[in-house]
Amino acid sequence: MQRWIWDQGWTSLHDAQEQAIGPILDGDRDVIISAATAAGKTEAAFLPICSTIATQTDETAAPSVDPWTSHDPWAEPTAPALTGIQVLYLSPLKALINDQYDRLDQLCDTAHVAVHRWHGDVAGDAKKKALTNPSGVLLITPESLEALFVNRGTEVPNLLARLQYVVVDELHSFLSTPRGAQLQSLLNRVELALRRRPPRIGLSATLGDMQAAAAFLRPNSPDAVQLINSTSDGQEIRLQVRGYRCADPLLSQKDAAEAEAAGRPVTVEDTTDGDQLMIADHLFRTMRGADNLVFANSRRDVEIYADLLAQRCESERLPNEFFPHHGSLSRELREDVERFLKDRTRPVTVVCTSTLEMGIDIGSMTAVAQIGTPPSVAALRQRLGRSGRRDEPSTLRAYITEDELDGKSTLVDELRCGLVQTTAMVELLLEKWVEPPADPGLNLSTLIQQILSVIAQHGGATAAEIHQSLCGPGPFDRVDPQRFARLLRAMATKDLITQVSDGTLLHGRDGERAVNHYSFYAAFKTPQEWRLVANGRPLGTLPVDHPIIEGAFLIFSGRRWKITGIDAKARVIELTRAHGGKPPVFGGEGAPVGDRIRQKMVSVYEADESPPWLDRSAADLLAEGRAAWRRHDLAATPVIRAGNDTLVLPWLGDHALVTTVLALASAGIEAAREGPSLRVFDCPPDQLQAAAETLLRKQALDPLRLARELENTDIDKWDYVLDPDLSAEATAARLLDTAGARTILSLITTATPGDTARPAPSGAQRPPSRGGFNTTEFCVLDLETTGFSPRLGDRVVEIATTRVRGDGTVIDEWSTLVNPERDIGATHIHGIAAGDVLDAPTFADITGDLLQRLDGAVLTAHNLRFDRDFLTAEFDRSGHPLPPLPALCTLQLVTRLDPATASRKLAVCCARIGHPIPHEHAALHDARAAAALLLAYLPVAERAGATELHQLGCHPTNWPTAWRSAPPSGRRHERGAASNRRDDQASYVASLVARLDDTGSSDPDIVAYHDVLDRALEDRRITELEARVLNDTAVAWGLTPAQVQKAHRAYLEGLVTAALADDIITDRERADIELVARLLQTDVPGTVLRARTAGTGTDGR
Repeated sequence: MQRWIWDQGWTSLHDAQEQAIGPILDGDRDVIISAATAAGKTEAAFLPICSTIATQTDETAAPSVDPWTSHDPWAEPTAPALTGIQVLYLSPLKALINDQYDRLDQLCDTAHVAVHRWHGDVAGDAKKKALTNPSGVLLITPESLEALFVNRGTEVPNLLARLQYVVVDELHSFLSTPRGAQLQSLLNRVELALRRRPPRIGLSATLGDMQAAAAFLRPNSPDAVQLINSTSDGQEIRLQVRGYRCADPLLSQKDAAEAEAAGRPVTVEDTTDGDQLMIADHLFRTMRGADNLVFANSRRDVEIYADLLAQRCESERLPNEFFPHHGSLSRELREDVERFLKDRTRPVTVVCTSTLEMGIDIGSMTAVAQIGTPPSVAALRQRLGRSGRRDEPSTLRAYITEDELDGKSTLVDELRCGLVQTTAMVELLLEKWVEPPADPGLNLSTLIQQILSVIAQHGGATAAEIHQSLCGPGPFDRVDPQRFARLLRAMATKDLITQVSDGTLLHGRDGERAVNHYSFYAAFKTPQEWRLVANGRPLGTLPVDHPIIEGAFLIFSGRRWKITGIDAKARVIELTRAHGGKPPVFGGEGAPVGDRIRQKMVSVYEADESPPWLDRSAADLLAEGRAAWRRHDLAATPVIRAGNDTLVLPWLGDHALVTTVLALASAGIEAAREGPSLRVFDCPPDQLQAAAETLLRKQALDPLRLARELENTDIDKWDYVLDPDLSAEATAARLLDTAGARTILSLITTATPGDTARPAPSGAQRPPSRGGFNTTEFCVLDLETTGFSPRLGDRVVEIATTRVRGDGTVIDEWSTLVNPERDIGATHIHGIAAGDVLDAPTFADITGDLLQRLDGAVLTAHNLRFDRDFLTAEFDRSGHPLPPLPALCTLQLVTRLDPATASRKLAVCCARIGHPIPHEHAALHDARAAAALLLAYLPVAERAGATELHQLGCHPTNWPTAWRSAPPSGRRHERGAASNRRDDQASYVASLVARLDDTGSSDPDIVAYHDVLDRALEDRRITELEARVLNDTAVAWGLTPAQVQKAHRAYLEGLVTAALADDIITDRERADIELVARLLQTDVPGTVLRARTAGTGTDGR
């Protein structure tokens, strides 16, 4: 072994490897080795194991063939035999076994130790060799070990006669699962066959509770297990959580079908959600050319992103680097992708489910991505471990999408729970916390399998023998003789077992059929598909892997449905549409969330600082969630009236929420889990409080009674065998949290209800949002700048604010020129010359003056995104980061309320309401105009039913509780009366831009982007750098590449229309328009221009 270490070029061992040598060489205790991925756990176990085997010389006879002939199965250990497997290595994955086989064969060969592998894909000749000459190391899955007991039960003692060690890899993956219960039972049966206890060695990179893992590995003496926890996990971690807002595709499915029927091409980008396109674009730009893993939470998302990324490679004429990997793909396809990952001659990024979370050694990934909220902190840690081995940083990017808020949004939507939960999970990850294993319950399903297996192993056994061998310390220790007898009777009822006259239990007809089928060896099953039917019309199928109850609610196809009937035999769920607004973000069933994560979410809401690893969009979403939290005072008001419903936010785990739903159902009250909350339907808070008091007073939280109310409790493979009483006992032990439900009911009885329609009182100053907008104050702002993007170093040269009340009262006006500390930009546009700003204050000088005017008002601007980008950059530069202020865009307001209007330009909109602008591009005049526009459209919004700020498009809707203030300077330098605009500076394109009206879009985002194009093209130039910045601006504003292309085409068509207003296109005009087309990377066919010119009677020259 020392020679092997030398051959590897190692100069030292990892700390876990050093610590494992002594206890494993001693061979007198069980060991758990917990260390980060790629910290050498396999070598930590097998270096001392191979040393022991290589030096072992004590060889004696094997024990008796069948331990049932012995009066004492726990007799003193016998010495090892001449032949037999010496190390039993158990792995959850066949792929991991294949990978470890290659790895261990090299290591063990140095010690002249044979290595065998055994699973369903191994050839018969290799298995025969292991049986004929058993020795060395056997790599096997629990299912294949089960098959050995069933098919070769009498041979097992001889096959494992020399067994010295049992190694369980990826130990965490077995905890609290049916498969884990099967593994524990199999290990006990191995020791029963040998009549001795070889030491067990557990390996894992993700253990949240080492004591619980020890109890799993050695249930009868967990305190004796030696725990080795690596302390060398000091690797640098690079994190980013990116936020996105849902964006509908350019074409609906109906529109796409009509377009294809009309012969118009429809691309994938046209029918894909905009947020998915933006995520795919970022993945492509950051991951191309390297080896990466992208984890998605569903097979559907895997296919969507793998396809988008592969098509991107094709469109850019690059070899494809992006491939899918999930359980529904064939083994051949999965193995091809795994081979690509191991091949370091080509870059590969794999989009996968949890299939590549652990297992095969694919080497160091450059980065790992997570699309959607992670299933657990443990999964997040395991996935992060795939990146950054060998002293390289681990890189993780998470992509979280939240719904756009509108009038139908719920409080849960406003809380931005997906983003906040991800933030909480990342913070727990950084604190080195992972979930402890859950209570697996009674494991009755797995016990049924093990009973049938023991009968097959020995050709029959008595009830007492089976109970003694299976139900000692371990997975079935809560099954006493009485419950065991009831279970046997249930099995007999299903004809799985029968009893002969001497008391021996044998397989019944159905039991024999089940054991002889290859699927018997697995203790778990794939969730069965249930058909969903509404009013006799099939909606689709859904895998149901959790209990359901009539009257409950579920989310399917983006809609909320109420369950009106359940046919368990036919696996049909009858539904009817349920109203109550937009479905919550957390529709459907994901991994259950525990108490600790929910409590960490509260800490995230309560904090003021934004984590540095959130991008700007994610930080904005977090600010919106915190604003909703504070607006409704959720720290003190966990019970909220929501129209006719009541929301309860106890911030406890999902099991407690589900148990509370069942308790309320027993009192005739309908409720459903909605993210971290309970929505109680058609029940005001006072009625809910009375019901909760009654439930607590009557002590109605009997878990067995609640469990009997559930349908589809056949979750695990053999649950269908259980009678109603056993089924209720198993369900209650596995899923219900009556203590948590009691806490929630007590909270309901003592809480003072709030109201989603009323902002909670707070000392923080905030704009009002109810009872109309007459008393709401708006700070309407306008900027003049040196260019169109702060990303290019452009600066503010003039700023003005007009503070108005919703009733039309003008409270304050303020304006000043600003020294940009660089060249002045396009004087012909804003009319400001370099000499005008020599004595003007810098932006840092007026920071306090501006903050004073923004205080307590809604920041408002025409194309808010443009102005806010500049404000954010200027405030950051001055050392006073701009807090998340309530903000409203009049351009978007006009677009929403008056989508048919021909133009959203400020001057055109103001002229339409009878308020012409005396001097465009003078900040104070434009601010006054935008204020007039706002005041004209507020009554329109109120007539449309808007009573709250968020219904105007204002986000967030409350003032931050704290921020860094700055003293006002009082400095101002107003614009002079003379204008420095020079028409000879303006290009022909600028004149076209000035005449440009409708660009054919009602999308506020595209209209805002067109406004930036106006500003960019007014100097008739777009450099390559400016083009890249335009693209970055579009991405930051939520536009997809397809939307940008469409916007460019529409904009160019608008320019052509403006040029044709005089029925002539000259050579200069044609050259300018073609130049714009090149700058925007948009084709304008010459035939278009010629066709539009032909009607004028001129050739354009």
